[in-house]
Amino acid sequence: MSRGRVEQIGTPSEIYDRPETIFVAGFIGSANLLPGKVSAPLKVQLAVGPTIDVPLLPSGATGSGEDVTVMLRPERLTPTVDTVAGRSVTGRIDDVIYQGSETLLIVHLEDETEVLVTIDPDHATAATKVGNQVTLTWSPDAPFVMPGRTAIVGATGTDFNEVEATMAGDLDADDDVEGGEGHPNAAPPATPEKLRNEGRRKLLIGSGVAIVAGLGAVGLSNVGSNEGGSSGTSSSSGGAAGGGLGQGDTDLNIINWTEYIDPTADGESGTIDLFSKEFNVKTNYSETWNDNNASYGTEFVAYLEGGNSTPWDIAMPTYWMAARIKSKDWLAPLPFNLIPNYVNLDEQYLNTEWDPGSKFNLPWQAGVTGIAYNIAETGRELTSVADLFAPDLKGRVGFFTEMRDTLGLVMLEMGNDPRKPTEDTINAALDRIEQAKNDGQIRRFTGNDYLQDIQNGNFAACIAWSGDIAQASNPDVKFVFPEEGAMNWFDTMVIPIGAPNGVAAAEFMNYVYDPVNAAKITSYVQYISPVKGVREELEKLGGDAAALAENPLLFPGDEEKARMYIFGDMPEALDESVTDRFTTMTGA
Repeated sequence: MSRGRVEQIGTPSEIYDRPETIFVAGFIGSANLLPGKVSAPLKVQLAVGPTIDVPLLPSGATGSGEDVTVMLRPERLTPTVDTVAGRSVTGRIDDVIYQGSETLLIVHLEDETEVLVTIDPDHATAATKVGNQVTLTWSPDAPFVMPGRTAIVGATGTDFNEVEATMAGDLDADDDVEGGEGHPNAAPPATPEKLRNEGRRKLLIGSGVAIVAGLGAVGLSNVGSNEGGSSGTSSSSGGAAGGGLGQGDTDLNIINWTEYIDPTADGESGTIDLFSKEFNVKTNYSETWNDNNASYGTEFVAYLEGGNSTPWDIAMPTYWMAARIKSKDWLAPLPFNLIPNYVNLDEQYLNTEWDPGSKFNLPWQAGVTGIAYNIAETGRELTSVADLFAPDLKGRVGFFTEMRDTLGLVMLEMGNDPRKPTEDTINAALDRIEQAKNDGQIRRFTGNDYLQDIQNGNFAACIAWSGDIAQASNPDVKFVFPEEGAMNWFDTMVIPIGAPNGVAAAEFMNYVYDPVNAAKITSYVQYISPVKGVREELEKLGGDAAALAENPLLFPGDEEKARMYIFGDMPEALDESVTDRFTTMTGA
């Protein structure tokens, strides 16, 4: 069962070998879930690369291009050096874990998707050592294909993912899940440094994990809360959070951008108050994340580089900043056992290069970066990024301190593709921005505080985020999807390593991924929701909310999507040099 619904009825072998849903596949035992598309009869093109042969397609999945998920159980994979056409993938062995009756291999495929392989310890050879490249093959009947695209890519299951998402530190196998601070067997407080070092692999080796024989049952221990943080049990959630998280479920500290959730106003309770009341959680909600780089320094670096926990249980940086934070090992793996509503998320946000399978981040809102103008100040309509450089707007233009948004739009205006940034195209854009600054064209660079300037006339035009302008109280302020194209982005929820209130954080994530609650948020913030079903819920609300269901900035059509660009990855050295030059220029 899942959330009160029967997923499948069958014998143990039927449920294990032929799961009817992706949920069952991941919940019963370990499974490697690989999304793909039907490419021909009995062939699936995997997202990780190769096209494989499958013994059977799901009922109705006969046409090319249909989304499917291939399940490969760890025990059905064989490490070898030989490639078998239609029945193999290649990767790198990152860990070898002896578990008595079997040895577990953790393998990262070429796109960094993590898969599990189990072999008999007697079959371990020189080829199955850490660091080796390996080919994984399987018998023709091993792949099992299910309809739909999995949100969690790669290794999953109760005897792996639950361990990864629920435990950290030196724990005793007989600790009570409900122990909490003061429990006689509770683990000592775990520092961020300790949590970084006590990873999944040590846990699987045997630092307190009791993997029970049968259908993947797991004995889970409690993680002690951090000093100074709240503690609590997970009685209301039905499970524990962990992987660098405390067990607090009565307090929650969230840092977010301004005007980014519906407030309590006009006699109607907002999402924060509704959540707090329903789950009996005291929520401290701060709107002080004003700029990614600045907040990264004040809210992460200032604490975690000194070995301390941040004050926050949830932060909502933009995706590229979340990638930087993750690269520092400052994010806790998400406790998906407490976030069942993640199945409602749009898959396009769930498999980034920096976090395959979204094990460390889940999207908050997405949006479009374009331009805005105050027609009372411009006296004319604006249609393009090039208008920001018009002589008649000199000294009345605002640019963002958000580097990728600003650079991306200027690169588009110059005819360059921000999805494939190069040193030359980036520096050309930087030169153009710097010249505009020196010429007095740009009044100032802003973070999230630009909205007041465009409404009161300090800016005649500026770079802008779509949802902000939709909320503008001045009817003279217009948002433009530029002729050259617009930048696409998403802000995402992350849980910092060592966060004391892991249970409450997971409950909040699960709450806002309910389409009914997500629609309420969307009707206020007017950004692109990552939650499937929001459009239908807006229509049910009627009135102004129903009108939003037809807004192309909230629900872009194919024409808009074709002109939306996500800023591409840069090599670390180039990223650092570009960031240094940009922040020096903007004063951020």
